[in-house]
Amino acid sequence: MIDNSKVEIEGKTYAVIDTILTDNKKYVYLSNLEDEEDFFVREERKKEDGKTYLVGLKDLEEVTQALKLFQEKNQ
Repeated sequence: MIDNSKVEIEGKTYAVIDTILTDNKKYVYLSNLEDEEDFFVREERKKEDGKTYLVGLKDLEEVTQALKLFQEKNQ
């Protein structure tokens, strides 16, 4: 599990603004601290080595579903 409120990705610092657990998946919603228009969603996965990784979503359908979950939670 990511236990920080900030994550560094490709040299940029992102705030973890929300996490949603659904269907055995955990979505992590991130926003760039220096550019509020730089927002994205990743899936958090725990590998066999015990480390946690953020991976891109598999397709547009999953992106749409993740954004719908975020919208429903934060209305």
